[in-house]
Amino acid sequence: MEVEDLIDAGFGEYERALELLDRGDHYDAAEKAWNAIEFLRKAFLVALGVPYQKARTVNYGLPLFSRLLRALGLRELLRDYEWFDYKLHIMGFYEGITETWEIEEIIREDLKVWINSMRGLIERLNIDLTEAFASSGRGYSPSFI
Repeated sequence: MEVEDLIDAGFGEYERALELLDRGDHYDAAEKAWNAIEFLRKAFLVALGVPYQKARTVNYGLPLFSRLLRALGLRELLRDYEWFDYKLHIMGFYEGITETWEIEEIIREDLKVWINSMRGLIERLNIDLTEAFASSGRGYSPSFI
């Protein structure tokens, strides 16, 4: 998938989350919101030259996302990602424990800011790791990442 496709998919999922909130379906809205977050995570990695097949994985893409945000000094974006994972994905969708008012607030306010920040970051990126992946021969990232 291309970066723009991933960004568009993420914003599409965010719009679906808002529609579900409007219908009172908070738990499915939490799932769609999480999908939006994941599309932006993948778009960030692909924009850096990470192959989509690697970017989409939890065991490879997620640790790489975390390390890169830390290396770029973007710990707040990472903390928010982890908070969304907990409040929306785990406790909201899977466990059904996050209160409906909180799901609504997180999606309408906090997530809107985060996905727009991620889109802006992706558009400003001037780092390309394509060569690092190609030169490794096996598609692994260099050890510094």
